[in-house]
Amino acid sequence: MQLIESLSNLYNNPDTDPVGNVIAFIGAKGGVGSSTVCHNTAWAMSEILKSNVVVADLDLAFGTTGLDFNQDPVQGIAEALQSPERLDEVLLDRLLTKCSEHLSIFAAPVVLDRDYEISADACDLVLEVVRQNVPYVAVDLPHTWTPWVKRVLFQADEIVITAAPDLANLRNAKNLIDLLKLNRANDGPSHLLINMAKTPKRPEISAKEFSVALDITPTQVIEFDAESFGLASNNGQMIEEYAAKAKAAQQFRELALTLTHRKELKEAAEGEEAVQAALAKMTPADRALGKRIHAIVKKTAPDLTPKTWYGMPAYADKDGKVVVFFRDAAKFKERYAMLGFQDNAALDDGSMWPVAYALTTKLTKADEARITKLVKQAVS
Repeated sequence: MQLIESLSNLYNNPDTDPVGNVIAFIGAKGGVGSSTVCHNTAWAMSEILKSNVVVADLDLAFGTTGLDFNQDPVQGIAEALQSPERLDEVLLDRLLTKCSEHLSIFAAPVVLDRDYEISADACDLVLEVVRQNVPYVAVDLPHTWTPWVKRVLFQADEIVITAAPDLANLRNAKNLIDLLKLNRANDGPSHLLINMAKTPKRPEISAKEFSVALDITPTQVIEFDAESFGLASNNGQMIEEYAAKAKAAQQFRELALTLTHRKELKEAAEGEEAVQAALAKMTPADRALGKRIHAIVKKTAPDLTPKTWYGMPAYADKDGKVVVFFRDAAKFKERYAMLGFQDNAALDDGSMWPVAYALTTKLTKADEARITKLVKQAVS
């Protein structure tokens, strides 16, 4: 009990130092653009959230962080890994290279006149110090398989696997995902990003086929865009800096929101606003009914996200599929409003069950209790 209480106090005690999130980026195969994905996503996180982000480049011999951000740091992460016990807030500040107001890089030395041997414990210590000082650490992992790479992946808060749409990437991504599932049973699933899709004159495996084979839906599918990526890289810029209207720029922003769990909050806020706007347009009687349904659903099934569906207030599951909706009587000039459920609502009862209910202009307490029970069963 004492151990449980101590762990609980870490989260409840306002005086406890904050601990940042470690987001690991790795390619299913060399040359798939994992570093580019890491750097653009980290930049987007720093710009959108206005929170401090550090990119830790662990590809010591061939890392591209300095190039991608147009920096030429004298010191970086190699010095920290050589003497991890010396790393503290002051030394960390000296070793980081500031790229913008909220983004710093922990750059790799990228010289070949020495050997690089990273111990798993040294890597642990360095990343722990960094995460104690910034909210987000984006770890750019090389395409290699060592004890320290495995440990970083097993301990990371979020993982992004970048793969090109071919057979070797599919095989490697499957091996990675299966291993991570086995060793991260209590963590969320890894994020799969398919890069360089629709490359001209190249046969490829479709995103749908990837999803079926890996039992995971790609978080993003970024299409081949040699001009934007090539020129941005050569200029030491991120995609959004070079071509703000490029499709990939918006995709990196969406990935940043997903990894920081802000996308769900953003969608919920936008959905709530849309539902309130839809209710405001209804007749007074329908609006009163709709507001009661809205309150009941939000209280009973808080995990459902409010949205509008064909202009009607609706509530969707984590996959974006509508579970329950409210249709006002005036929509189709009917004499009653309707509470409806979609086929993913768990209302099954034998070989026949109702999925729509007519609602009068005033709900009784018994009616509200019945609706509460239906919504609870629908999401069970």
